[in-house]
Parts: sequence; C-alpha cells; structure tokens
Amino acid sequence: MCSRGLRTSFLGVVVGVATVESMTVTARSGGSFLRMMVARSSPPTYAVATKRTMSMSVDAGVDAARYTNFIKDKAKFPNPPRRLPTLLRFLQHKGLTPVDPADRAGLNPFLVPLVKDDGGVVTGLLRWPTSPETLEMPVVRNGETGLELLADNAEHFIRRVVAQEDFAGSADSEELIRLGNEGLPEADPLYEKGAVEKLGVGVEKYLALRVGAFADVYEWLTASHLEKGDSTAALASAEKANEIFVGWGRPYGHYARVLAKMDRREMEAKDAAKVSLRCPCWTISPSSKDLEEVVKIAGYEDMASVRTMYEGMAADEQPDKINEGKSPMQVALDRAAHLMDAVAFGHKDWDGVREELAERYDQGGIPDIARFVRME
Repeated sequence: MCSRGLRTSFLGVVVGVATVESMTVTARSGGSFLRMMVARSSPPTYAVATKRTMSMSVDAGVDAARYTNFIKDKAKFPNPPRRLPTLLRFLQHKGLTPVDPADRAGLNPFLVPLVKDDGGVVTGLLRWPTSPETLEMPVVRNGETGLELLADNAEHFIRRVVAQEDFAGSADSEELIRLGNEGLPEADPLYEKGAVEKLGVGVEKYLALRVGAFADVYEWLTASHLEKGDSTAALASAEKANEIFVGWGRPYGHYARVLAKMDRREMEAKDAAKVSLRCPCWTISPSSKDLEEVVKIAGYEDMASVRTMYEGMAADEQPDKINEGKSPMQVALDRAAHLMDAVAFGHKDWDGVREELAERYDQGGIPDIARFVRME
C-alpha cells in the first residue's frame, strides 16, 4: 500500500510472477480493508490479443545507444534495460514512432520518452526519483492526468508482445519469437510457438502464469470473475494485484470503483480510494474521468478541492515538524511529491512546475534528479 511516509522514499513496483492458483484466497467482507483490492472492467490498448491475422513488418530498429546514454548520463540511472534495442523494435512493431529521449517538454518529469503514437501519446521508461539502482525501469505510457503502467520492466513487455502476437496469428509472429528469444539469460526459458494455445487457458491467464504481473491483466481477471457473478474470486484477484504493484495508486483506485458498485461496500470503497490518494496521484489513472471518480468515492467534493489541498501541502514548509525533529531534506521531498500530486489535479502543467520541483530536489539532497527535472 501507499502511505505518506512512503511517498518520498522508494515508490516502485515489486517485481514478481503472478500465479492464478494463488487467487483462490477468500476476500473478507469485514476486517482490514487493506486486504482488499481493485479491478477495471476493460483492458487498455496493449492488453488483450484475440484470434486474428495481422501483418506488420518488424523494423530493423533504431540506434539504442542514444537512449542508453541518455538514461545513464542525464537520468543518472546506471542500469538501463539490458535488452533496450529489442524493446524499441517491439514498440515500433506496435506502430509507434521513435522520439528523441531529450524531447521531454510537456511530459511527466520522470518519463524517459522512447516512442509516440499518431496522437502524440508517449510511451517510455519511468525513472523513479528515489529508487535503488537495482530496480528495473517500468514501461509506461503518458496520459491526461498521469502515467499508465504497461509492464514492470522491459523484459515482461517483450515477452507479452511475443505471446500475444503468437496467439493472435500475426504474420510476424515467428520473427517476433526469434527476436524475443535472442539474448535471454540461460536460466530464462525460451518461448515456443503455440505456447499460449498449448496451455489452454487464454492469453490473459497465460501472461499471469508464464510471463509476469500486469496491472490490466489482473483487472481483466477481476472483471471476468464479476461477469460470472463470483465477487469473492474477483476481490481475491484484485487483492493479489495490490500486493504486487506497491507504490502505484492504480490498484486501490480501481478497487474503490469496483467496491462502490457493490451493495453495502461504501465504507470499504471510500477507504480504498483514500489509500489510492496517498500514493503518487499521477500513478492512479491517466484518465481524468477515472481520477475524478476516485476523488468522489473518497468523499471529496471535486477535483478542485483535492488540488487545493495538495497545493497547500506543497507550499507548507512544515516548521512545526522540523522543530519536532523532521529533517528539512525530508520536508523538501514531501513538498516535491505533493507538488506533483497537485499537477495531476490541474495545478499548472509539468513544464510549469519543473523549476520549483527541481528546487525541492536540490533541497532534498538529490541534485542529479534536480538536473534531470530541469532537463539540463
């Protein structure tokens, strides 16, 4: 879960392989709501492959060195994705156009852009401001009010595309399988053509069992259980997601929306929505409509009231807390986090807060992040 204390320490994704078998836990109707979860009813663009035939040439790729160098030299993250060239080729296979990683105007300050679609929506890598160097960079997509988590690392994204395109009957599936298997560590199993169909549980469950954890797949599983009238299994599926996607507001936000539609679950829905809002608010949803729904479930009047709250918290120098022993550096990092929260609710835009945000990271003792935010 998220808490005020976690917001400015490491806010990352716990990487792990999901197991559908572990989703048989009974979700409790009473007790701590922290054992409850969230779901969404419809997956995003990358989510579900169907039995179809498609053809899109696998591009020869772009020079990945400029992205690797940018991540190391500008984002100051020492461990770019090991198979970044393959990730770029797979993103191009999805019809996306490579962009300059330095072209970050208007984007979330921690997003390293890789590609964009015809509408200008950017997909890239997230550089958490205070993450350990061993953490892998999540693959994310820019949205109206925040970032959408596509995969917790590049490897999972690659393996997902391979499985989906093979199951979909893509004309390029054999080439994608070959590329997806190239350069794998010896301990990692190779993908075999027809593996999804052979397992016989559908592509979504295959991803959960054989590839890794994806937020939208867990939401699909929850929605699937709800469609069958099994609310207990639905909540158990969502519970597993919340254990995995630590630091992201998305699971609790979706869970709050699901609970809000159930009889006599209003208080649990409200509690879950409040937990979601304790996470970085730009991790809740890329959609203002979804974010506003979470705000209403949490008991706030509207988006503007939450924006005003976070604007006040971002401006608060917390002299009383400092007098009580709180570090001025921690206060600065808290204020940086709340400033980003305020932007998610309509306070200026990312470019409009870059300098103020960078100042907070300077004050918080992270000058490398401050320079990255300033785009120096």
